[in-house]
Amino acid sequence: MRVVEVISGLGLGGAERALARRLEFAPGSVETHVVVTGPDSSHLSTVVRGRSEFHQPRGSLVGAIQGLRPDLVISHNPRETIRLLNQRRIAEESRVVVVAHNEISSEDPLKGFVLDRLLPVMNARAWRHLAVSSRAASGAQCRGATDVRVTLLGGSHDDHCQIRRDLWPPETKHRVAVVGRFSPQKNLPRLLRAVKSAHRNLSTAGVHLLLVGDGPEEKVLRSLIRDLEISEVVSVHGWVDPADGVIAAADTLLIPSVAEGGPLTLFEALLAGTRVMSTPVGASSDVLIRDDQSLTLEGSDRQSLSEGLLALANQSPVGQVERNSRRHRFRTLDVRSCAANFYELLEVE
Repeated sequence: MRVVEVISGLGLGGAERALARRLEFAPGSVETHVVVTGPDSSHLSTVVRGRSEFHQPRGSLVGAIQGLRPDLVISHNPRETIRLLNQRRIAEESRVVVVAHNEISSEDPLKGFVLDRLLPVMNARAWRHLAVSSRAASGAQCRGATDVRVTLLGGSHDDHCQIRRDLWPPETKHRVAVVGRFSPQKNLPRLLRAVKSAHRNLSTAGVHLLLVGDGPEEKVLRSLIRDLEISEVVSVHGWVDPADGVIAAADTLLIPSVAEGGPLTLFEALLAGTRVMSTPVGASSDVLIRDDQSLTLEGSDRQSLSEGLLALANQSPVGQVERNSRRHRFRTLDVRSCAANFYELLEVE
């Protein structure tokens, strides 16, 4: 089966990382061509090139895809989905699969307004939608679809990674990690204001939040930490890639987002035996229901985040016995297992 996967770029986002990892476990019967319509600005370009046939068309996207004569076309971005499904000939000649990577169509309000109105019209032309979470399945990227299936992205964890406890202050008793891009969707300014509310409890319990990443809000976050006078319990570190050592060192991974895809860090934490505290986004409701030690918050508002932080202040660190038990329990969330399910859903029943 010849499969063409269309993606808008190869940065370090969750969709790109998930694609690069999954391709390693593609069945031998699948011949994959990856068509990138934007910049390939990270090392993932090299990974994807090594696991597929790589294309960056200079002319017509539709013409480039038709020239490859695919049996199946997979779209990973709402804008590209609309471009592809607007060409009825592609849907007629090949099965079109749309991967819904998020519960919203765009972080940009104006783009989201437009996409939310176009997608329900176009989605019905796709053969199947694969949503990376139950929330994504009920969200804007799947609206109007005729066949929606949920397939978790899964994650990976390097058992031999260097454990990065050194990134937290040495006196920290409970290490909390927030890992990802510093963008509005991640809800980090609101998290910092919630930290201010819970500051005394966090300090007394020896809890310290480490924000690991980069992005457009980094300067705002650093200024807010200074202005709120909470540097004792929260600090910012640059992007760490891979983040296995950070996640494995943390007692809790905190996901404060207002919307999410996976996120991949959710799976990476569970595979590392790290607890998770998450707002009700992405696949959190799909997987944390199986975890008595992790917590899904009521919402992403300041009060919900404050209540979660107060709960963290009353939790003990993760012991090695618990960590080993958790790693065993969630081993089926590894990317190999999830990739097998993904490729099964590409077959005609």
